[in-house]
Amino acid sequence: MTRDVARCVIRSESGEVLLLRRVRGENVQWEMPGGKVEQGESPAQAAAGEVAEELGVSVEIGEKIGQAEFVFDGQNWLYHWFEAKIISGEPQIMEPSKFDVMQYFSTQQMKNDLEQMSSNLRNYLSFLDQK
Repeated sequence: MTRDVARCVIRSESGEVLLLRRVRGENVQWEMPGGKVEQGESPAQAAAGEVAEELGVSVEIGEKIGQAEFVFDGQNWLYHWFEAKIISGEPQIMEPSKFDVMQYFSTQQMKNDLEQMSSNLRNYLSFLDQK
């Protein structure tokens, strides 16, 4: 079974991408805001809903950037990436038990710190390189 996950690419005025640092025990990695697509929900709806939960902001979902399927921990994952624009609220960490830092990264910074990026982010960067 493949799990669908939707992520938002929220950019600063200078084009950097907003990332959250997820902490799971010793597994610490950066990822885009978003989450699992639940039954009856579109990937775009899931992306907007998860961003509201994680960052306390409302976003307008824009163009679908792309998607990629990969296996992680023996599970098949299908990630969808959407451009998103904050339309209300100031981003802040709403789930401090999951995330400890929020920061904007340039594409080059993400590539420079690749080992600290989630599998999804690594796949996103590979997708961008293929475009």
